Amino acid sequence: MAPPTPERDPEASNTSEPPEATIRAARSLFQIGVAAFQMGRYEDARDAFEAAHQLVPKPQVLYNLAMVEMKLGHVKEACQHLEAWMRDATPSPSRLQSMSSELQKCGIGP
Repeated sequence: MAPPTPERDPEASNTSEPPEATIRAARSLFQIGVAAFQMGRYEDARDAFEAAHQLVPKPQVLYNLAMVEMKLGHVKEACQHLEAWMRDATPSPSRLQSMSSELQKCGIGP
C-alpha cells in the first residue's frame, strides 16, 4: 500500500515568479511611470504604476503609487499604498524619517 500523497497547496502556484515577459512588461510600465512623474504627468504616472503593480506586485511600486497619489491630492489612496508599502518592504528608519510629512498626513508612525 502506497503512503498517502500530500495535497498541493492551492496558494503555492501564486508564489512562483511570473514569466520573464511579464516582468519585462512591468519594468517597462514602471519606467514609463517614473518618466511621467518626473514630467509632472501624475495621472499617466499613476496609470503606469498601477498597471505595473497588477503584473508584478512589488513594494517599490506601492511607494511610487503613494507619492503620485499625494501629488494628485488623493490622500486616502496614498495612505493605503504607504501602509501596504511599509508592511511589504519594511523600510529602514532613515527612509521613514525622510518621509515623515507623508506619514504624518496618513497618521502612520514609524
